[in-house]
Amino acid sequence: MTYHFGTTILNIEFRNGVGLDIEFCDSRPIWSTDADGNQKPMYFEGLAVCIPFFLICFGKIGDVELDN
Repeated sequence: MTYHFGTTILNIEFRNGVGLDIEFCDSRPIWSTDADGNQKPMYFEGLAVCIPFFLICFGKIGDVELDN
């Protein structure tokens, strides 16, 4: 599930882990798919919290191609 708050996103997804972890990301790599089905690399900048069976991310998505 992804929720948008202006330019910030809140993403909650399932994971196969039971550990606890808090990560402050400034360039976590992710893949994005556009409307045509093409994939491109992007990055996540924000907070990632891993709790048992869930990954919660709150932050901003940046485009690698636009930043170069």
